[in-house]
Amino acid sequence: MIARIIARIIGGVGSLALLLAFFLLYRDLSKALGGAAIHITTLGDLWSAVHPTSLQSLQPVIERHVAECRGLRPSCRCSPRRPSGRSQSPAPS
Repeated sequence: MIARIIARIIGGVGSLALLLAFFLLYRDLSKALGGAAIHITTLGDLWSAVHPTSLQSLQPVIERHVAECRGLRPSCRCSPRRPSGRSQSPAPS
C-alpha cells in the first residue's frame, strides 16, 4: 500500500519534470526561431526568473557544496566522479 503511494508520488514528480522540460524546450525553440541566435535556458536563469530571492539566499550553500565536491575543501563527503562518465564494475576474481 505504501509502496503504491510512493510510486504515485514519484511518478507525479517525474511527470511534472517532463512537462517542465517540454515547456522549456518549446520556449528555447521559439526564441531561436524568432531570432538569429540559439538560446538555451540554464537552471540559474530559470530560477532567477521565477524566484530570485530564494536563489540569492541559497547561493552560498550551493557554492559551498560545489566547492566541497570539486575537491577544493577536504571535508567532502561526495564520491569522486569517474572521468569516463560510466560506472565501472570491479574485475571478476
